[in-house]
Amino acid sequence: IKTIISVWVLIYMLYVFFVPSVYGVFTDFNSSISYGINPNNLVLVYFLEIIFICILLLTFYKAPSKRISVVISKIIPSMSVKSTVNLLLFLSIIVLVLHLDKILGGLVSYGQLVKYDSSTNQEAIGGFFGVPLKFWAPISAIFMEPGKIAAALLVTMPYNSRLSMSKHKFKIYKFFALGVLIMVAIYGIAIGVRHITLGVFIIIAVAGVIHKRNKFIYMFIFGLIAMILIGPVIGSVYRVLLTQSSSSELGVVDRISILSDLKSESSENAFNKLWDEFGVRLVDARLSTGLIQFTDREGHVGLNVIANTLTAPVPRFLFSDKPAPRSYNGMHEGLAGYVVWNELTGRKWGLWGGYTAASHSWWEMSLLGVFLCAFIYGLFLRITVDSTAIKGLVGSLIVLYSINILHFDSFFMRSIPDLMMFFSRLMPLLIFIALWSKISRIKFVFSRCNKKRKGYNV
Repeated sequence: IKTIISVWVLIYMLYVFFVPSVYGVFTDFNSSISYGINPNNLVLVYFLEIIFICILLLTFYKAPSKRISVVISKIIPSMSVKSTVNLLLFLSIIVLVLHLDKILGGLVSYGQLVKYDSSTNQEAIGGFFGVPLKFWAPISAIFMEPGKIAAALLVTMPYNSRLSMSKHKFKIYKFFALGVLIMVAIYGIAIGVRHITLGVFIIIAVAGVIHKRNKFIYMFIFGLIAMILIGPVIGSVYRVLLTQSSSSELGVVDRISILSDLKSESSENAFNKLWDEFGVRLVDARLSTGLIQFTDREGHVGLNVIANTLTAPVPRFLFSDKPAPRSYNGMHEGLAGYVVWNELTGRKWGLWGGYTAASHSWWEMSLLGVFLCAFIYGLFLRITVDSTAIKGLVGSLIVLYSINILHFDSFFMRSIPDLMMFFSRLMPLLIFIALWSKISRIKFVFSRCNKKRKGYNV
């Protein structure tokens, strides 16, 4: 796990520094000019990134976290291999149900966050299964990402004699989990969000490495090649089609068919188009200058962002007027992503602008914020790794979820408010795992009692 995190940091450095710089050299920094980025602000952003990464790595490798890790390790339950596999299967089932509700209930248009009822032009009350969205939302927030990771861990897991089940039954479990991941990948393509699809292949490869089954790395290579071939079309004409409100009437099969037709008609060089897309998308560091620009004019936002995030664990159906988490003014336009977009384009609303954890921390509390965030997050990663080291697949599930592996576009770097949001989702998951462990033990005890009773009667 430590090796995975170290490699992740290296990739992050390439993502923030090397790739955007090389792309800028070859394109004469057209995207920087089009966004009106101030070079002085960009220098500050890179300076903050260097400080952030150095402090994070120093804390991660040198922090004396053994005592804390031992305490936290006792909180995370230990389970038998069979109970763990059943847990992974159950989390995979939740992912299946959540996606079926979206797919069968009608897909959204690209950029649309929720499904709308065409007859009333109001936000739909529920999906295919009729469960109100306000109840689905917390379930999705808590279980969606862990469920995808669980499915990948199950797919790549080798058979173990301690499973107490036949190889045939275990293969059925694995094929089911694989089917769930395939459905997630297709869903990502259908709604035009490529990172959902590519994330499936990444998590399968990483899970394979954890199980020491490196052959699953080839699945990531396959997924990357597939994205090179169809990614440019998804990011251009296909996505434009999906922004039309009429696209919400199209099902998965219709959308995939349209994408296939658009791909066959496209004459653009896939590699050149993908190179351009990578260069434009890998701009979190450059877009972070929007936060620097805001700070130069308005000053640092201080603890407002953290204060507005404190109520994040409370469901909105219980606290309808709660402030928008991670917002400096309690409203959605106060979120850093929209601040970036507003500062660099002059438009109040639009796409979500990227930013780094270091620049977000500067936006909050200047250099003090950068130091605190890097230290806290480095300590969090170290404690997570140490406290889950002897917890088997449950530990691997928690670590991969903690390092934000499915959001590879921002890698695992989190600001303090982002970390607070994560804890509001991690704690219910840990409680659920603890309850699962207790129930599994009770079932095991009852099972042994029944066997003894039957043996006595005989």
